[in-house]
Amino acid sequence: MPDDIRFVLEAPHVSRTQKKRPRLVTSCDTCRTKKIKCIQKTPNAVCEACVVAGEQCRFNDRERYYAERRAAQAVPPKSAVAKGIKRSSREPETPIPLLSHAPHAPSTQSQGGPTRPTPRRAVSYHPYRVSPVSVDPLSRSSPESDASTPPPLGPLFDPQNTSRPHSQIMLQFIQAFFDHLNPDFPFLAYDETIRQFLTQSLTPLLANCIAAHAVCFVDIPEVTKRGIMHVSDQYCDNAKALILREVTAPSMDTLHALILLSWAEYNRYRYTEFCFYGQRAISMAHELGFSEYSIAQMAESLYDQKILQSTWDCVKVLDGHVRSCSLF
Repeated sequence: MPDDIRFVLEAPHVSRTQKKRPRLVTSCDTCRTKKIKCIQKTPNAVCEACVVAGEQCRFNDRERYYAERRAAQAVPPKSAVAKGIKRSSREPETPIPLLSHAPHAPSTQSQGGPTRPTPRRAVSYHPYRVSPVSVDPLSRSSPESDASTPPPLGPLFDPQNTSRPHSQIMLQFIQAFFDHLNPDFPFLAYDETIRQFLTQSLTPLLANCIAAHAVCFVDIPEVTKRGIMHVSDQYCDNAKALILREVTAPSMDTLHALILLSWAEYNRYRYTEFCFYGQRAISMAHELGFSEYSIAQMAESLYDQKILQSTWDCVKVLDGHVRSCSLF
């Protein structure tokens, strides 16, 4: 057998498995059965053979053709399917971010207020050191808002009474304070603070101290545009001026404000001011009669006893840190 002879093997089943392409039917069913030419004067008219035979001119085969054609167009070709598989294998799947907007259930354990919402902590916070939240307002703005002129910033203090924080942002400060910091300062009650704010009986001194801590947890232009620590300084300075001008007799509100002001100074690394206002808070607590055994005699109800005990616990913690800072 010569070496140049080659055998070509073909797969005959390939041609048999391939489905024929549907062909357009131009004749009616009667003419196709009789295998004669179907002549129509107009596209929708009855053909001449059906007129002579007195039969209905039907095109069921043509309707079947259109149905097969639509089915063939609905199935993508094998080449397109293969390309899609290759493209999906190269491109990694992007995980879908999960959005958590579950409502916060009310707290079953009272910490300062019987119906206070559950404290939420967006960032780690400790009463002895605060890590301010770095807020970049430009990162939240859209291209449309960048092109427009930003609205003017609102005032930080009430124009009618500059000793108070502005009422429009004070409510946000109160909510942020109890959402994040109430476990560290449980001597303040959420319901009572809200009631005092709405009735304008919340003392300006305590309001400024609450605002000085809460600025780290709000996202409002009045704070973020000016700077968190700058706004906190303004509220602390306003509280210090109120202490020099108005504090004449010890009271529970003043004691609570001094505790908050002390830790606000500590958070800004002002240890001298921290020791000064911390010592004033400790001295005022003793003037009010606080001691290890006087809480039960001072309280008129179980609720008052809890507030007094929480206050005394915070005073003892403050005393320990003031003593440690005084050694340096």
